[in-house]
Amino acid sequence: MLEPKDCQPGYTFRKAHMRKPRSRHTTRRHGKLQLVAPSEAPVHVPASCIKTRKKRTTISKSADILRKEPLIQYGYQWRRPDAKRKAALKQAIKHTSVPIVYNKLLAITGLMKKYAHKSHTIKDMYLRFKMDRDWIRAQYPTFLSQ
Repeated sequence: MLEPKDCQPGYTFRKAHMRKPRSRHTTRRHGKLQLVAPSEAPVHVPASCIKTRKKRTTISKSADILRKEPLIQYGYQWRRPDAKRKAALKQAIKHTSVPIVYNKLLAITGLMKKYAHKSHTIKDMYLRFKMDRDWIRAQYPTFLSQ
């Protein structure tokens, strides 16, 4: 009997289970699409080692690290009004440097651009980070060209 420790590296153990009957669906056989009408009985799927799938990084993991850690300690939050966000960015620039703060915002907007279409909240976050990034670029052009 197959056990989790029997799987080789790069493979994950999947338990045996019963798969519910599927409705009619198409499948590719011999290079052609065919309509398949399976039987009504559930199908027993035996235990096996399946190839480990690459985990997707979500916006919450990557963006939270970039968003919260470096800038929140200076009072920066995307929900705040423009004046308070800009004051917090000035505070962050005073303690670190212009390129560091700019690169943080650049990285966040790069991540969020991919997910901005998913929800209004993410789109608002993306737009505010982008506005702040552009504001830094306009306020401190000499520091960024170095």
